[in-house]
Order: sequence, then C-alpha cells, then structure tokens
Amino acid sequence: MKRITPALAGLSAALIVAPLTALAATSAGIVDQAMAWIITVIATAATSAIAAVIARLVGAQLDARARATIQTAMERAAALALTWVLDQAADTPIGKRISAAARQMLPYVDEGAADSLRRFGLERDQLGARQHLQDMAEAELVKQIAKVAPDHLTQALIRAGAPGGR
Repeated sequence: MKRITPALAGLSAALIVAPLTALAATSAGIVDQAMAWIITVIATAATSAIAAVIARLVGAQLDARARATIQTAMERAAALALTWVLDQAADTPIGKRISAAARQMLPYVDEGAADSLRRFGLERDQLGARQHLQDMAEAELVKQIAKVAPDHLTQALIRAGAPGGR
C-alpha cells in the first residue's frame, strides 16, 4: 500500500484515543466508559468519512491535472513530429500542395487577425516572420486534414513515402 487511507487513519486514531477517553470519564462506571468509547468511535468514523471525501476530491483534481499535462505534452510532441513530416514532404507532390494551400490561407489570416499579427511582428513585410507564419499555416492545415479526412492524409503520406504509414 503506497499511502495510508483515511479510513485506516481513522481506525488507528479510534483505537488509540478511545481507551484514553474511557479512562478520562468522570465516573468509573462501565456504562460511562462504554459511552465514551462509542462516542469516540462515531466521531472518528465521521472524521474518517469526511477525510475520505476530501481525499477523493483532491485525487480527482490531481488526476485531471496529470491528464492535462500528458495531453499538453502529446500536443507539443505532435507539433514537433508534424514539423518533421512537413520538412520531409516538402519536395513531394503532397508537400507542394500543402505549401500552396497554406499560402492561400495567409491572406485570410492577414485580414482576420491583423492586430494580433502586428503584435507579434508577423506582418506581410516581415520576411523571416512570414516564413514562420507559413510554417504555422502548413502545420495547422495538416492538423485539420487529420481531423476532417484522416484516411486521405494517411494515403497521401504513404504515397509520399512517409515512414510508418505502411
């Protein structure tokens, strides 16, 4: 067992605290000691149940964060792999078509996001930045093709000689 569960901690606390509570009862009667024991067990069980609910909620939040971290890492890795695929396919017919389609995307992006492009220095007159925007457009186009028509993308990559496609 990797960690102490709240129920086990509650049971341990009850076993430790109950006899002390029974001994501390003002009268030495057996009924008073039994009542002190029962009250301690009930209080400990309630505390244990509350701790279990809190642990479950916190665990679910940590699980969600861990899943989000894995998803982010996968997206970043896919972006790197996509860059490699685009570089490898640049001189193939599919690569040339992707580049041409991405160039057709840029005027739309220029018009629809002019202020944002200006903020990051990606305007039309910035040659190096424009190539970066072209690369981003190609990557986004391939991602969209993969979502909309994954079979067509797979077949095109196989025809282009992409590894792992066969």
